[in-house]
Amino acid sequence: MTLTLDYLGDGRVAKLTLTPDSVAREVHDDYRPTLFVGDAPNDLYGQTGGPEPTPPSRDGLSDALAELQSFLDGQQAVADLDVESHRQTFRTGARPLLRIDATSIEAVRTIAKRVRQFDQPDTYICYNIDLTRQLRFCLETDTEAAPDRSVRDLRTLRLEFPSHESEIKSLPQLTVDGERVGSSPREVLDGVQSAIDDHNPDVLIVSTADLVPLLFETADAYGVEDLDRYDAGWYENAVVRAVESILAPVGWREGAIRQYLSGMNDETLERFVSR
Repeated sequence: MTLTLDYLGDGRVAKLTLTPDSVAREVHDDYRPTLFVGDAPNDLYGQTGGPEPTPPSRDGLSDALAELQSFLDGQQAVADLDVESHRQTFRTGARPLLRIDATSIEAVRTIAKRVRQFDQPDTYICYNIDLTRQLRFCLETDTEAAPDRSVRDLRTLRLEFPSHESEIKSLPQLTVDGERVGSSPREVLDGVQSAIDDHNPDVLIVSTADLVPLLFETADAYGVEDLDRYDAGWYENAVVRAVESILAPVGWREGAIRQYLSGMNDETLERFVSR
């Protein structure tokens, strides 16, 4: 059972699980996320469609999928190609689909774009594109997605801060589990650090996504290095991935997501927006 996952690059994924006293970290090497490509809807439902469609039967890939397979073979983003039979809709039986193992989690969208650009937009249907990173790993590796609460309860720490505030001088309004921890920004930093050290939380609950970057900004301003053990870059990338996982499945294009994030003045977000 899983507390959280961290994608390390080069096909490595770190899985964190609960232990009676802390957490255990296990690194999985050579993880290859998978997507599938199937035939267009008109090939599935035929000319008439209806409640019981009868698409043409076949033992292997369609001509269109075979051409796509040849196109993708050997590309840097592709780790492996195979053929697997799955149902594309609940009304039709299993049919051969093109299985594509990507070299990395980032390569999934790269491959999907190339599939879309290879022929007309309605030639292929892609599957398993917009899964969140955590859900994808759990589904593909048959891993329990939730932490094992029988080991112990999750330790949480709640940081709350007014969402309309964004300046360092406003930090004294921050509360930790409902209590003020300082009357100056520097005292707040010390109070937050002490609370984290005392509680050793598994989950940090924040009222606004801007709070953690603000704490790091304050630490830099006051020359406090204790907070450096928390990876701000990882946090910002996690925010980007969270926004993508929410907006992409409901129709937001990547360009629109980048535009949405472009107003955030953070180096990591700027790199994402300018890619």
